[in-house]
Amino acid sequence: MPLMLGFALLSGICFTSIIFTLVSIFGNVGKAIVVVMMVFQIAGSGGIYPIQTNPRIFGILQPLWPFTYAIGGFREAIAGPLWGKVINYAAALLIFSLVFLCLGILKRPFHRLTELMERKFKESGL
Repeated sequence: MPLMLGFALLSGICFTSIIFTLVSIFGNVGKAIVVVMMVFQIAGSGGIYPIQTNPRIFGILQPLWPFTYAIGGFREAIAGPLWGKVINYAAALLIFSLVFLCLGILKRPFHRLTELMERKFKESGL
């Protein structure tokens, strides 16, 4: 039970940092990016069907999605942990969190791009 709660907490922190960073950098466009990422991650992380049954592109992109490591961690918590895998999954989620938090803190270089995207978004009337 503590492993399940720990992975839930770690996954929540990771996903929140990704959402925070993308929305703070790209504004409303960042929200759309988050939704698209979520859809691809659900299909491409092996959470619904085994990754071997999905199209090849999902197998290639699977290591790039944080859902992959969160799902792996939850599977370990449910089925009995192999601690080497648990540590790898937790480390991957921490790396995703730190990378996105650093990008969020260092968003100043993206400021002009964000303004341009927001202006185009408002012009489109969406």
